[in-house]
Amino acid sequence: MVDDLGTDAVRGLTAAEAGTRHGRHGPNRWVVPRRVTFLRVLADEVTEPMMLLLAAIAVLYGVRGRFDDTVAVVVIIAAVVGVEVFAEFRAKSVIASLGELTAPTTPVVRDGSTVSVDVTDVVPGDLVPLAAGSRVPADLRLVESWGLRVDESTLTGEPVASPQDAARVLPGDAALAERANLVFAGTTVVAGRARSVVVATGTATELGTLTGLVVAARPPRTALQQAMRELAGSLATLAIAFSVLVPLIGVLTGRPWREMVLTGLTLAFATVPEELPIIVSLVLGLGAHRLSRRRSATPSATSSSPGSWRCPTRRARVPPRPSPPRDGPGCGW
Repeated sequence: MVDDLGTDAVRGLTAAEAGTRHGRHGPNRWVVPRRVTFLRVLADEVTEPMMLLLAAIAVLYGVRGRFDDTVAVVVIIAAVVGVEVFAEFRAKSVIASLGELTAPTTPVVRDGSTVSVDVTDVVPGDLVPLAAGSRVPADLRLVESWGLRVDESTLTGEPVASPQDAARVLPGDAALAERANLVFAGTTVVAGRARSVVVATGTATELGTLTGLVVAARPPRTALQQAMRELAGSLATLAIAFSVLVPLIGVLTGRPWREMVLTGLTLAFATVPEELPIIVSLVLGLGAHRLSRRRSATPSATSSSPGSWRCPTRRARVPPRPSPPRDGPGCGW
């Protein structure tokens, strides 16, 4: 493996070669999610059909002179949107915290000496010594190991440290949890020591791939979200139909247009059960707030529906990645 990576097994890479590889592979940095601005999250929330329906109800209250009710609905909208925005930022901060799973510096062997370099400067082929307490800076193939045990809970969810052995030879398509001769970025050495060589950095690591998938994923609408959108659309369509057709029919039959407009607005107002969106939004908002207090990464209130919550204490297992090319340096891991 060391020879395949073009590395001296004793002296490691030269400083010049490390610089060349850094330019070729880029910094050892995972995908950093773009910060979502407050205005962007706010716009997403207030344009939800349920929020628009609440706003329409507030306008209808104002048209009818019921300003106390208008203020009450506006306060409800502000409270629900505030809880949604808070939950969204909580979820984003959980994703961003993945970037804190490595130490800022790490020891590597270059030009025959062990030096401390920034984690972002680690390149494939670097020799990395490991000891108890070391935070693994990249995906590493063990060269030699002595009683090495590694906490891999960030990737596999296993609460018990797993033994790793450099002498193990595994097929390239071995499952992630079974790759006993590798250690992965973001994991922690809890016992023993080892010498290792970097085989992947940045987004090419297992944790980098996981981070990229999390950042790029656009979760589908939950069943509750879809149902509420359909309900809001149906109610809005029915209310608009009443507010247009009733005045039109009344005017065509000779009724005073002012009276017909008022009648149409009254029917539209009566068609929309104003309590329903308020109650649903309040219940979902309170649910999201309670989940956020329990440190659950629920991205929005409507994600609190069955089958879409996230457990804050147990991480999901990561499926094995496709096996590397048979003619590449990763064969025979």
